[in-house]
Amino acid sequence: MTSTTMRSVDQQTDIFEQTLEFLQEHQRLLTDVMRDVERRRDQGRAGAVGEDAVAREVERVIVDLGQADWRVLVDRKWPGSRGNIDLILVGPPGVIILDAKNWHEPRIEGGRLWRGDEPMDDEVDKVRAQSDAIIEALAGSPVTPNHSLAPATAVPMLVLARKKVPAVQLDGVTIIGERNLHTELVRLPRRLDNAGVAAVADALDLVCPPMLPGASERVIPSPRHAKPVAALQSDAYVAEALLDTGEIWRALADAACAAPVEAWMTWLHPTQTSLATKTYAGPARVRGVAGSGKTVVALHRARHLSRDAHARVLVTTYVKNLPAVQRSLFDRLSPSTASRVEFTNLHRWARKLLSARGIRVDLGEPGRDHGSALSRAWASSGVARELASTGQGRTYWRDEIAYVLKGRALASVDDYLELVRVGRKTPLRAEQRGAVWRLYERYEQLLAEDGIVDYDDVISLALASVRSEPLSTPFTAVIVDEAQDLSCQGMRLLHALVGDSSDGLFIVGDGQQAVYPGGFTLKEAGVSVHSRSTVLTRNYRNGSEILRAALEIVSGDDFGDLDVERDAGARAYETERPGGVVRRFPSVDRRSQRDELLADLRIQIDSGARAGDIALLVATKAAARTWRDDLEVNGVPTQDLETYEGVSNNSLKVGTYRRAKGLEFAQVYVPDIDPAITRPEDPEASDTARERSELERRCLFVAMTRARDRLWLGTVARVCAAAPDVGRPSS
Repeated sequence: MTSTTMRSVDQQTDIFEQTLEFLQEHQRLLTDVMRDVERRRDQGRAGAVGEDAVAREVERVIVDLGQADWRVLVDRKWPGSRGNIDLILVGPPGVIILDAKNWHEPRIEGGRLWRGDEPMDDEVDKVRAQSDAIIEALAGSPVTPNHSLAPATAVPMLVLARKKVPAVQLDGVTIIGERNLHTELVRLPRRLDNAGVAAVADALDLVCPPMLPGASERVIPSPRHAKPVAALQSDAYVAEALLDTGEIWRALADAACAAPVEAWMTWLHPTQTSLATKTYAGPARVRGVAGSGKTVVALHRARHLSRDAHARVLVTTYVKNLPAVQRSLFDRLSPSTASRVEFTNLHRWARKLLSARGIRVDLGEPGRDHGSALSRAWASSGVARELASTGQGRTYWRDEIAYVLKGRALASVDDYLELVRVGRKTPLRAEQRGAVWRLYERYEQLLAEDGIVDYDDVISLALASVRSEPLSTPFTAVIVDEAQDLSCQGMRLLHALVGDSSDGLFIVGDGQQAVYPGGFTLKEAGVSVHSRSTVLTRNYRNGSEILRAALEIVSGDDFGDLDVERDAGARAYETERPGGVVRRFPSVDRRSQRDELLADLRIQIDSGARAGDIALLVATKAAARTWRDDLEVNGVPTQDLETYEGVSNNSLKVGTYRRAKGLEFAQVYVPDIDPAITRPEDPEASDTARERSELERRCLFVAMTRARDRLWLGTVARVCAAAPDVGRPSS
């Protein structure tokens, strides 16, 4: 085993050990608090010393698995009564009222709670009445005008000390065993940010004052405030763990799956917290398999970095519709720091910069734009016959100019002749490269004559401007998502904004999900991530059957991955979520495919699936328009992915494979997959055909891996020999 591998293993071991220690302390909290409450109840709450001990322990313990602050109020006055409330938790789910019972023979039978043979209806009524009293008291409190609580936000719980009893609802009260409490807490939806938690706790401190003089609420800090784990150990008492780490994580995942899909898109597995919070001495890279949480890590990284009051963070990507979704998700994830983070498409940011600096950028108009200029260049440069011999059409040469020549800002034909064309598998002889260069020069001449630029020029102009005049208010960090779809110039621009500063450039992406032709390496862009590159191999999103079906599509295809020049399609991966449903429907024509898809969709919606958590993805914009029309005519409300901004609604999302980049859905329908799964039959097929086929498969792979729970695949008229099970329904 190499020293590098040993270091990697050691680092992973350290992360897991820290995580386990962290969770053990988390699990200790409510055990200690509940036992102390129980002791004080038995003693008639006579010992103020016991309350002090609880407060000190609560203050030192982490409760939120890295997501938010909680506050604990112990032994509080019951509003409108002479009685007390054992324990009140205030956290992201709102207010939770806990009433502890140390009963030897509790049971739930016939819709009632029993202690031995004695019904405990009065105890259930009591904790519900405490919840109602708190809601009523808060409603009249002037402290929380912006954090009002609906009745459902106050959760009454009767907790059976030292028992393992799954949560049961009795007349609006949750009856639960102490050892199941963590599972239930993580399932509760998030309603308050940290500011809301503080405001509500302050209000409760007034309406539910301490029963004993001198007591007050205590803050349970999130990990960024926590003391070292070693300082939390106690020689006097070792608590029994309430749950193992796997149970807590599964409960967290289950809670996210039960909510609208937008909540799932911000769910970060606890083991990945270190990626979001780590300090990097220079540019850093996170790459890995589809569904491994790269985009979520990027969002939580932005949250972590934006906590600094002086932070100015840019989160950007090539995909034009993704930033609006990320902005919406981040507003819910970290509303208190949202003003310090800018989400934008890279081209939009570059045009905004140039405009602010008075640099004219004219992209033209239909009939007088870069597309028109390229058509005229093709007709007048005299290279059409020579380039046609490669078997490639005009679109290929348009992409060659955009991604290979202008995407790298090549200065001369000699540079082009020496270039290793990463991502382009059609070999070009020297004379063919010379022809491409003549086409490029003629194209540039026509752009200049028309007084217009293309999108690649926008990036290069912005890069030149930043290099000559740095930003007056610089970004403290730049996070780039779906980095594999940028051009080399785009990466250079982002690097120029922060350079090699600590925690400056954070690069997220996966070459296997590249949906545009071409490519580059970080070395070409002048970016080094040596010793700061992380590979994620565990898929948290897709059911294992869904991931298996998607990987079969790209099995055997090679791809570049920025800091890795060549990777294999059949790379190793692990799955977190077993199962998943894959349904395959071969149809004789498109009309029968439409009917079968609509029938299946109706069954899903009638069975309780949220239409807003479902997507229908196709290869082209024209196909997306057709499917939207078909769905609307059949009574299914739809939303174009072009306009989706990450806000939960009840409209089924329809769009292209490319517009689905970075998004996730509970269910995905993918009709008309025939072109992508049909590999060239001739084993001697040209590099040109293989390159085109591989790009189509990568696009389909992206569409399929958007599905978390269920995937529907449709083919028409023929079944691909390379994927014989496509025609066989499976579940």
